Amino acid sequence: MAIKSIVEMKAKPGRRDELLSTLQQMSAVDAPGFIAAEHYRNVEDEDTVIGIYDWKSNEERVAWSQSLDPGTREQLMEVLATPMRIVLADHIE
Repeated sequence: MAIKSIVEMKAKPGRRDELLSTLQQMSAVDAPGFIAAEHYRNVEDEDTVIGIYDWKSNEERVAWSQSLDPGTREQLMEVLATPMRIVLADHIE
């Protein structure tokens, strides 16, 4: 069943552009099960980015996450002010 992964990421002050650049490097476009991604800016906090990612299954999302280059993962952690908040959701029929 298809899922949405909604990820809230707060960049360190003034580092939102670095966060967005890192997210582009982490693109899942070629990953099995990846459907689409969109990024939004929190209107109440310009350093917070909301990513909405569509996957065919949670297992494919997890496999992609585990396959990330350690250097890229480290780069992401360096620009984050707080841990990411991840919500997984599926469609209510």
